[in-house]
Amino acid sequence: MQLVRDPVFVHSSEAVKSPWFHSPLVNRASAGARCAALLGMILGLAATALGASTAGVRATNSAAIEVQDLSGKSIKPLADGGQKATVLFFVMHECPVANAYAPEIARIMTEYAAKGVRSYVVYVESDLTVEKARAHARDFGFKSDTIRDPEHRLSKAAGATISPEAAVFSPKGEVLYLGRIDDRVSDFGRRRVEPTRRDLRLTLDAVLAGQPVPARTTKAIGCYIPEDHSLKAEH
Repeated sequence: MQLVRDPVFVHSSEAVKSPWFHSPLVNRASAGARCAALLGMILGLAATALGASTAGVRATNSAAIEVQDLSGKSIKPLADGGQKATVLFFVMHECPVANAYAPEIARIMTEYAAKGVRSYVVYVESDLTVEKARAHARDFGFKSDTIRDPEHRLSKAAGATISPEAAVFSPKGEVLYLGRIDDRVSDFGRRRVEPTRRDLRLTLDAVLAGQPVPARTTKAIGCYIPEDHSLKAEH
């Protein structure tokens, strides 16, 4: 399997010399802010491990969580509406890793909707306006089922800490899976032209077949979701 070097996906120890770290996405900030970004990358490693412990646990009152879609309508995405499973794709609109996954996210949403799976793209930035979210959704092919989670109620229920990261919930609110969409991003700074394992699809196929999921958690690689979304660091 061919692997290629990609400056978008960097280990924290490479961040200072990485072209991406000095790109406009990060270099708008002061040197102090860049140091904070580097710290955020390191914290992201620990946050991923902590988030993984959520899988297999029923999220308390997850069905009652109410957020707004991009039209301003209030919805409860985890309420039992007869769906066989619910998938939440946690993304940040300026995260290059999440944006690279947009076509596959859209494909999964479309293909599995016909099989009884409900899916949502969840924008997690607290400072993202509805107008910018709508523009991003339009530009990256998210035609429907896009919601905002500025207070992190959904991401906390799932244990998500990375963009992009997928969480699969049962109709009863149990977190069946949390982690990567596939293994296209093989490690920090390395990505495959094509994935060798499509973890989210395998999980959904198992759920639909009434079989145990292959893995409750996998390690997502992407942008760390910070508490302060004015800082978009990458893990």
